[in-house]
Amino acid sequence: NIDNYLNVKIKGVGYIYKMPDFTDTQFVLARTMVLNETNQGVVVGMLCECKQASNFKPGDWVYIEGSIVKGNYKGEMPVINVTTMLAAEAPDNEFVNQPTD
Repeated sequence: NIDNYLNVKIKGVGYIYKMPDFTDTQFVLARTMVLNETNQGVVVGMLCECKQASNFKPGDWVYIEGSIVKGNYKGEMPVINVTTMLAAEAPDNEFVNQPTD
């Protein structure tokens, strides 16, 4: 239920991931998750919108701050409305683990 998360403040570090049909202001703040059963990596993250997104290219690591709003990408979904976007260093461990529950 998106309404439960509206205006929740978000901070995070990830890399820029773009789909071919994204606008210049859209990107996914992404990390690569390693699946336990196959040891395969998959991209996970949240769709973001930011006017400064075009200053970064896919694969760049960024720090963002923003809040959750209702957005639309092939249907209604939560989107982070980014208010701060800065270049960041990749973390020591660039991967995230699959949830255990």
